[in-house]
Amino acid sequence: MCRRLIRDYKRYILPFIASMVLALISTGLALFVPVLMGQGMDTIIGVGDVDFDSLFVIIRKMILAILISAISLWIMNGINNRIVYGISTNLRGRAFRSFVGARYDYLDTYSEGDIVSRIIVDCDAISDGLLLGFNQFFIGVVTIIVTLVFMIRINVYLALAVVILTPLSLFVARFIIKNSNKYFEQQAKSRGEITETSSDIITMKKVINDEAAEEYFVEKFEDINTKNEKVSRKATFFSSLTNPMTRLVNAICYALLTFGGGIIAIKGDITIGGLTSFLAYASQFAKPFNDISSVVTELQNSIVCLKRMYELIDAKQENYMEECDMDEGYSI
Repeated sequence: MCRRLIRDYKRYILPFIASMVLALISTGLALFVPVLMGQGMDTIIGVGDVDFDSLFVIIRKMILAILISAISLWIMNGINNRIVYGISTNLRGRAFRSFVGARYDYLDTYSEGDIVSRIIVDCDAISDGLLLGFNQFFIGVVTIIVTLVFMIRINVYLALAVVILTPLSLFVARFIIKNSNKYFEQQAKSRGEITETSSDIITMKKVINDEAAEEYFVEKFEDINTKNEKVSRKATFFSSLTNPMTRLVNAICYALLTFGGGIIAIKGDITIGGLTSFLAYASQFAKPFNDISSVVTELQNSIVCLKRMYELIDAKQENYMEECDMDEGYSI
């Protein structure tokens, strides 16, 4: 599904590249700030002995880096929004055109509610997943790589300890994600059943006005609604475990690094400013793993929804209508 999505929307490659360049600029400058913080700490030689001239130069550099990083991130988010909503608008339009021209015997394999759910709810879920992927996934990967480089430059042994300890959170996230995917599939199917049942009840209510029928409608809807509640609770519960569990593991690792770094600083193998910068990077290094784990969980739901959208787009046509021009009416 992902390969097909890339192939269908390769016209967005240039805006995507521009977004990635801006992400590199924003992330690189943001990660340069801890280096400046460490340098600023080292200008404080002792009580009443501070190199203010060097300190003010460092502060000006920090302000400039933060401003450029923030502006780059703002422009990147704007580009990503245009790409994502351009794709989702196009997907929804293609799905609707395919539905209008589909053969009746093919449409009989889907309920009305399921079709409506695909066009509206699933498409929104795809947009949410793509936005998270663009805005957090790539930045998270870049942050991990650049942070590791800075940590190695400060102290190789502490950097090695970070590399060894951090993957523990990945194992935790992988276990949770592996067991939550089936619930997202059941949730998407359940949403379609609710839409279908609601539509059927509204239609029947217009022709049947009977108290016994009303009770039957209510009981039928409550059964399906309860089923959706159970499935949604399971999907949300398992997906919500990912972030707090990885944060717990990372917090334990950070405490161990702080203790080890303090011992190394006492021995004189690292300055106080260097240790400050390293601990800031250690915290930065762990954060993207939390973000990526959350993004992957959301992307699972988006991939399921994307598969359902393409199933509707590929519906067999009654009059073999030409597939809509993907550039007409749905471009950004």
